[in-house]
Order: sequence, then structure tokens, then C-alpha cells
Amino acid sequence: MSEPKRVVVEEKVPLSRSILWELQRRFYLGRGPRAWADGDVPSWITSNPLLGGFYAEIVVTWALEGLGAEPTTVKTDEPITIVELGAGSGMLAFRFLTRLTELAEIWKPAGLSFRYVLTDLAQANVDFWKQHEQFSPFFESGLLTLARYDPLADGAAVYPDGERPIVAGSSLNPMVVLANYFFDSIPTDLVKVEDGRAWVARLSTTAPHKLDARPDPAVIGDLEHTWTWHDYELEPYGDPTVDELARFYTENLASAHFPFPVAGFEVMQALDELSAGRLLILTADKGANHLSRFGGTEHKQIVRHGNGFSFDANPDAIGRWIVAKGGFVMHNAPGSPLSITAGFLGATPRETTATRLAWRRTIDARDPSEFYPHLKVFIDQKDPVPASLFTTLLRESAWDPYVVSTLQKKVAGKARKLSSKRRQKLLESLRRAWRNYFPIGEKQDVPFLFGTLAFELQAWDDARLWFEASIAQHGRGAAVLHNIGLTLAKEDRWDKALPWFRAAIEEQPGYKPAAKFLALAEKVVAAEAAQRADEATVPETADDATPGGSAAEE
Repeated sequence: MSEPKRVVVEEKVPLSRSILWELQRRFYLGRGPRAWADGDVPSWITSNPLLGGFYAEIVVTWALEGLGAEPTTVKTDEPITIVELGAGSGMLAFRFLTRLTELAEIWKPAGLSFRYVLTDLAQANVDFWKQHEQFSPFFESGLLTLARYDPLADGAAVYPDGERPIVAGSSLNPMVVLANYFFDSIPTDLVKVEDGRAWVARLSTTAPHKLDARPDPAVIGDLEHTWTWHDYELEPYGDPTVDELARFYTENLASAHFPFPVAGFEVMQALDELSAGRLLILTADKGANHLSRFGGTEHKQIVRHGNGFSFDANPDAIGRWIVAKGGFVMHNAPGSPLSITAGFLGATPRETTATRLAWRRTIDARDPSEFYPHLKVFIDQKDPVPASLFTTLLRESAWDPYVVSTLQKKVAGKARKLSSKRRQKLLESLRRAWRNYFPIGEKQDVPFLFGTLAFELQAWDDARLWFEASIAQHGRGAAVLHNIGLTLAKEDRWDKALPWFRAAIEEQPGYKPAAKFLALAEKVVAAEAAQRADEATVPETADDATPGGSAAEE
């Protein structure tokens, strides 16, 4: 039987004009924060505490340097505006603001103030941030405000909630922009250079049936693509800077494929106008940040993320655009797992000596993108992780709760055998990591993992706090209810433990761990009641009444 005939959706269009990008836009608009909570779209590597903290340190250094310049380029009359593009879950903002607050003792006495404008094209994401408990202190302090903003559609105008618009010339101060995992998700062309000639990719797309006028993004899984190559000289962009960059690549690459970020240049133009040509942009993305990293005879394919996708960005090209506009850039080492870039407009290297030194001390010296491959070695190994190494990994990650959630089981078995001093040190590391935890509705019960590790450290109050957080975020489960009861029993508070064991049985009839301790708790509580009534009844010994074993696993 022959295959049903497929319907042509588009034929031989440049990648940047493909229907894929519109489907991608609808995916993010419709999915909202669930795109990150369900793991469809990766985000940890660009929103971890190490990178967010380094960004904050660089921005504070840059602001203080501008404040001390002659003439002063940063004014204390109004806040410095920090705009994050395509912020998604909001996790990077939380990590940045947490570190910025920690550094307040440095920048506040100097008279500086900041306003972080968290933006995304999806209103659902903005609504999610508005209700997020972890953002409450930043709203109350005036550090954080929100805006629905799409730089490709809205251009050089941002409208923060309840505040005056941000437009060209509206600020006395230069602007900061953060754009992590942003440029790889907006339209780009694909070009190859081969045998002295340049070619642009055109995409033909088919579907199993005719698409609706506004197709559901889920259709992206049914689409099939064919690439063809056409003379690049037929694709002028009409912008002198962009056309010159296109010529640069085609004349300086011998044999290579490279993305050409046409929408990225549009965004940079909007940011240039928005900041009145005074801009610090910090961006992290996948893609080459040096001419030597382009190459290969096969171009990279579109990478699917649920019903969304990404395509390599071109941090090198974004950097060259900034230089063409009179600015300068810094990149992390070529070949790093993630390209991290700082771009400056309206400033020279000589005017930003301290900021460049801060970059060297943070991004260059401790490239955040290199930490994950290092951590993965310990995630993949079968052996337990010593507590001292676990604490070191937490410190090197800037107290990242991801380290706890991935290594907890490898540490728990060793925790109860530690000395009191080392248990306390590990507990303090857990508390610091918890301060960096930003729930986004993920399926993994991170508070439960913190709680079970605290239980092994005999930190009953901390364990209860985290088990209660688990209930708040993931609901009542037999294991977590039982574990709260265990922490109370460990403190000989059997009357308080009893309702938790009963609740565990009600939640899951026949749950054996809770059934065992329910019987014991009822016996102890009854004996204590009898003793109080008349001192003729002797309770069981402490050894008989002390629960053994570890906290229950989910």
C-alpha cells in the first residue's frame, strides 16, 4: 500500500522565514511556565546560581565603575534598569536578585539603586511570576517589576507594570540586558561556505494533511523538512551592517556551516535604540563565539524541545555587530559547553577596566558552563559521594539546589555516620542551597530530598520544614506524612507524632512503615496518659520507644 500523499506547507523558504518560528511562538504563548516545569525546554545551565551570581557581580562592578568615572556615566538620581529578555521560568532573575541583595552592603552605601524588569512574550509567564512567593521580597523592596515584552514585535518600548514606559532617552543611566537561551530561539538563516562559494539554506516543509489557518504547535511533530542550497548573493538583508557581516563570514570561512542571526540583529538594534546607545548585554547560549569554532561538512539540525525547538545561536556574530556599532565584547573560552558573552555599547575597554577584571575573575576563571560536566561525573558514578566532597560541590556551584537533588541519595547513607561538627557543616550547606531554591512546578519533589537528607543528619526541625514544603508543593503523600511523624517521635513528642502516622495510613491504607509506628505511638501515648493519671503505670524504656531506620523514601 502506498504512503498517503503529504501536503506542502512551504517550499524553499529561507530558514528565518519558515512557519516553524510562528509555531514556536505559539508553543511558548500556550505552554507558559509548564514548558520549563515539565522539562520540555532546558534551562538549568543558563539559570543556575553560579551564573546568576556572576552576572550580578559583573553588573555591580560595572555600575560602581560608571559611578566613579570622570565624567560620571551612572547617576544616583534613578535606578539602573536591568531588562531580562525571554525570561521563561524566572529562575535566572531569582538567582541574580538573590546575589544582588547579598551585595547590597557594597552598592547601597554608594547611592546606587537597581530596577530589574522581568519580561517575556507570554502573559502566562508574567502571571506566574506575579504570584510566585519567592519574588515577594523583591516586589516589596522595589527591586523587581514585570512586563510582557517581545523585542521582535514591540521594538524599542517596554511597558513595566504600573511604571512609566522604557523608551529611548527615558533613562539617565545606561541599561543592562540579560538574554540567556534567547538568541537560539528566534529566527535565523543557515549559510554554508564551500569551495569559495556561499550558499543559503532553504527549507521545504510538508505535513500529513492541510494545516489550519492557525495550526496548533503540536503539529510540529508531524512536519517533515527538506533542505536545499541556493546562491547566497540572492539574499541581501538591506542593512549595511548586517550585509557587511554576511560578507565577512563568507570571505573568511573556507568550509563551514554557520547560523546567521537575522532576528538577533533586529533585537540588538531595538536594544541599541532602547538604551540610547549605552548598553551592557550579558548573554549565554549554545553556539560558536569564535571564528575558529565554525566548521564541518554537516550543519546542525533543529533541536526539538517538546513542541518547541532551538537552533544554534551565533554569539560571534552578535559580538561583531556590537563592535561594528562602536562597542566591544568579551567571550568565554572558545569551545566551552556554553558561549557566554558580555557586550558593551557606549563604553571603551579603558573605561571598563574593573568590569573586565570582574569578568576575568568570574566567567574566565570559573566558567559556569564547565561545572555541569564536572558534576555529571559524580551523578553517573555508582559509588557514594563523601560528605566533604558533596559540601565542596555545593560551594563550587554557589549553593545550587540541583546538586542536592541529583546527589542526595549518594550522600544520605554516609550522613548519619558523620561527626557532630561535620553534620553541622553539611546542614549549613543545605540551608544555603535551600535559599537558592526556586520552584517552577517541576515533577521532582526537591523539598522531600532536602528533608530526607536532613533527617539523616538528625536535624529534626529542618527536616520537618522541608517535608512541610514538600506537602505544600506536591501534596500529601504517605511517605512524607510518615516522615514528619518520625521527626517528632525522634524528639519523644509521641503525642504530636501520632496524628501524622494516622494521616499516612489514611492517605495510603496498609502503608507498612506508618502502621508499625502508629501502633508504637498509640502504645507510648496511652502509657504516658496512664502515668499522668496515676503514677502506677511505668512507660516503656526509651530504647523500646525510639524509632529506628531512616526516613521513608517516596
